[in-house]
Amino acid sequence: MVRPRAAITTWSFLVIGLARHAGPTISVDLVWATIALAASYAVATSVNDLADVEIDRANGLHDASRPLATGAASVTDLRWTAASAGAIAVAAAVPLGATGLAQCTELTWQLRGEAEKRQVDGAQLGLQHNIGLGGAAVVTVYRRPE
Repeated sequence: MVRPRAAITTWSFLVIGLARHAGPTISVDLVWATIALAASYAVATSVNDLADVEIDRANGLHDASRPLATGAASVTDLRWTAASAGAIAVAAAVPLGATGLAQCTELTWQLRGEAEKRQVDGAQLGLQHNIGLGGAAVVTVYRRPE
């Protein structure tokens, strides 16, 4: 399932980003980021193969990078690959601070009044701020529907 051009581009961005922000050192963060990136790549290619199988067959893509089109893998195989690789990607990203989904969930529960013991009385707005690997930042404002 490896698509060399896409893999080389992805890994190049990882190396350039880490070199720019962390220097040429091998750290625990680099290991976690590599695992998360590799697993994310497996998810992306599996989902792409599932979505584009008819197009791949029509275009005659019968090389090893297209296992569904060639019959080397089944729909079930690729779904399991995507699901397990997705779990690995999320688990590997957690030590890097990939907490955005948890923040989104908590703010949604707060604004719906479903946060149980953690509930903030009268919550109308929620502010989510998350900084990821390489200094990527996301700020999101949530508002309770009227």
